[in-house]
Amino acid sequence: MDGYGLNELLDLARRGALTIPRFQRRFIWKPSQTTLLADSMSRSYPIGSLLLLSKNSELKLNACPIEAEIHSSENNNQMSNVDDEYYVLDGQQRLTSIVRVFLNMDKERCYYIDLKNTRTT
Repeated sequence: MDGYGLNELLDLARRGALTIPRFQRRFIWKPSQTTLLADSMSRSYPIGSLLLLSKNSELKLNACPIEAEIHSSENNNQMSNVDDEYYVLDGQQRLTSIVRVFLNMDKERCYYIDLKNTRTT
């Protein structure tokens, strides 16, 4: 896999094609960390990379879905292509935050980005 843009990652998450291996820690970021990540993204600051491992029949890891309230939709009804399913090995905190913010899938809060407030530091 070369790389995915934001919309492609969100689509994979929406379809349940990204899972977290159980050896990873649970999502622990505070809302302030999620807000700072969204702010960095809105300013086009680098936020690091993700390390994804393609799922295959030879390596089966016990995994769980991303900790976000992913709602049923037309995209969820599509069968994921096996070549398009991944374990998230690194970047789970960032990826979960991105899904929660950009798909509005946090069960406890709603995030918004004020695009008119373009403070620069």
